[in-house]
Amino acid sequence: MRKWKDVETDLRTFIRKKINSKALIQSNYDDDTDLFSSKIISSLFLVELIVEVENMAKIEIITDDVSVRDLSTINNIIKTVKRKYEISFNKELNKL
Repeated sequence: MRKWKDVETDLRTFIRKKINSKALIQSNYDDDTDLFSSKIISSLFLVELIVEVENMAKIEIITDDVSVRDLSTINNIIKTVKRKYEISFNKELNKL
């Protein structure tokens, strides 16, 4: 498995590029901007984004244990992915 810091850097870059290419409105935002309330992205876009993030990080984000707030900002998305990444990493370690 890749180091988390490398995964995080790639994810942040990817998420920003994806948002910039498909944003509903052109707006200045940072990693703590609420992407929904600011209407930068739609829920459909978020689903597409999460599927791509899952593939990149090789994790699964199960909706039962993830809230809208967990996915509302870039930082929250990264925190959620990190939590899932660490769970996945620990499962891999337990297999050894």
